[in-house]
Amino acid sequence: MGLSRLDNFLKSTRGTILYVDPNSLDATDSIENKGNSLTRPFKTIQRALIESARFSYQRGLDNDRFGNTTILLYPGEHTVDNRPGLIPDGSNNYRLRNGSVTNDLPAFDLTSNFDLASPTNELHKLNSIHGGVILPRGTSLVGLDLRKTKIRPKYVPDPENDNIERSSVFRVTGGCYLWQFSLFDGDPNGFVYKDYTTNNFVPNFSHHKLACFEYADGVNDVNINDIFQTYSTNRTDLDMYYEKVGLVYGQSSGRPIEPDYPSAGLDIQPKIDEYRIVGSTGESVGISSIKAGDGTTATNIITVTTSTAAAGLDVDTPFRITGITATGYSGQFVVSEKVSSTEVKYQVQNAPTNPLPTVTGSTLALSSDTVTSASPYIFNISLRSVFGMCGMEADGNKATGFRSMVVAQFTGIGLQKDDNAFVKYNQAKPSTGTYDDKTSVDNISNDSNARYKPSYRNFHVKVSNNSFIQAVSIFAIGFSEHFVTENGGDISLTNSNSNFGANALTSVGFRTDTFSQDNQGYITHIIPPKQVPLTESSIEFSSIDVTQTDRVAGVGSTGNLYLYDQTNIDAPPENVLEGFRVGARTNDQLRLLVTQAGIVTEYTARIVMPDGTDNPTYSAEKSFDVKRSAVGVNSIGTYSDGGDGNQITFTTPHNFVNGETVRIISDTGQLPDGLSPNVVAFAITTGSSVTKNTNIKLAKTLNEAINGTA
Repeated sequence: MGLSRLDNFLKSTRGTILYVDPNSLDATDSIENKGNSLTRPFKTIQRALIESARFSYQRGLDNDRFGNTTILLYPGEHTVDNRPGLIPDGSNNYRLRNGSVTNDLPAFDLTSNFDLASPTNELHKLNSIHGGVILPRGTSLVGLDLRKTKIRPKYVPDPENDNIERSSVFRVTGGCYLWQFSLFDGDPNGFVYKDYTTNNFVPNFSHHKLACFEYADGVNDVNINDIFQTYSTNRTDLDMYYEKVGLVYGQSSGRPIEPDYPSAGLDIQPKIDEYRIVGSTGESVGISSIKAGDGTTATNIITVTTSTAAAGLDVDTPFRITGITATGYSGQFVVSEKVSSTEVKYQVQNAPTNPLPTVTGSTLALSSDTVTSASPYIFNISLRSVFGMCGMEADGNKATGFRSMVVAQFTGIGLQKDDNAFVKYNQAKPSTGTYDDKTSVDNISNDSNARYKPSYRNFHVKVSNNSFIQAVSIFAIGFSEHFVTENGGDISLTNSNSNFGANALTSVGFRTDTFSQDNQGYITHIIPPKQVPLTESSIEFSSIDVTQTDRVAGVGSTGNLYLYDQTNIDAPPENVLEGFRVGARTNDQLRLLVTQAGIVTEYTARIVMPDGTDNPTYSAEKSFDVKRSAVGVNSIGTYSDGGDGNQITFTTPHNFVNGETVRIISDTGQLPDGLSPNVVAFAITTGSSVTKNTNIKLAKTLNEAINGTA
């Protein structure tokens, strides 16, 4: 069979499958190659993704294909230039993230530069303006061998420059599917970009500001306000992506998309299912008017005007009309045309009899029971990073609907070899509360006592801003934070584990509002708690040594009782009896029954704590507050009265005895450096630096307290 005929058998004419094989002799990214033939694959993933967007295009508004293309990745090392793309700003005018402007986005032709080794290649210009290669229209990215299909980024945000924002390798859309490949750090034998210039750097620094997968933002208007530039527009990142796709497929490509941006009638735009993940959350609004046709002559095209705007009511959105008494209007439909934020059209089978019915009490409710879109699905993927690259983040602020992702068997190894990422507490100088970094600690990234700097924390799976992730069989290894939820993020975590690293589960913030259908509760009764009755019990204590008591009493000491066989001062009597601690109750008492001449007499003595006086009064506990300055600084260490580094100053004079056991309790849960919660310490009340009875020091043991070792 001739090669040309074989090519016809292996070609996908509608672009349902595209091929990427950088090792194929016939691989090319040339504009005249569509990549839909196995005999002539693309060289790069980015070229295939742009072609996937082109194959989704159909002439006419709001009718492009969704979920149309699968990209098949052959084994090999695939490079992705994930730098921030150009920002369209007027006719043939573009902004770069560094603040400069250019007109360098020509239509693709046979001379276009698709070489990712070149800093001026055309492919990265279509990326998200925040960095990351966009997977458009629910495209699938499928590898043939998880271990041998390797993807490496060309852009890693500078970890030491706060002006360079976080980024990602891929920006996913609704309905996309990623399967069976591995992601690695930047090529250790090559170079990467780490800022908004074309300067090259060896990628031996932290990758924690780079995630593998994030949402492509189809919700928020672009608004940039940093040291490089201030710019805002009413277009989203996804809007800009399709504007650039329409521009590069001009006449010279042989397959033009028209009209070009800027135009009021753009012919390629984001589809709602790309950023409304799965479906709406079921919002309901009132109807102010509804008509069939023009309201005089009825047709099967219905126009409905709502009393308020319904977020997410776009073309192809399913909804339900209820409460219209005239026949032919109520039921389940989809939007056929969006006229404005409060006016949409839909189609019915037959024209209603009444062209302009009354709408009292009627509603339009967005349907949450739909499968028109789907969650991005990340399945059987590996991340193998030694510089802390992050796994995936679902940021609900960049999507609408249920804002969900599905992930299964995503193994993440997020080790960290960058010494800049760690600090170590200086245990030799606990009073200073200082941490040492790599300048003081050699090989600190391999020190088991080192801790991540807050600004260098990385994660494997992060869910934020009311988004939702269903995660199954996720293995996280070595990350600072393995699974994270923030600000109402919700994660269903099943059959997964965490190994090594710092924190397995971290949660911050809360959801600010509820679903309307969940906000219907009301209080029916208030049942106050019942008072717990206090019952007193008498516990038998040690026996009295009658002989010793009588002998001493005989010489005039009638105020003492002596316990039997308790003669060693270093071995005090047992003070926990039947689960009760003697003296722990306020105003606890010892009772003694004495029988004399047939008459039983009860004698009592209050249990008190020594305070260095002959008549101690404290029972159960002594409690003193730490002094605090007018600006809220605790009088501890150098801020104490006298400025001793190990000293604490109280608001009132104390009566602790030297060597007495104490515990330190904080209202905020934070303790001074060098102290551990719920650990007994020993008071030091003697010595020149604590002569004032408002000062105290602490020791770890009784002997250290006696020796004055703070």
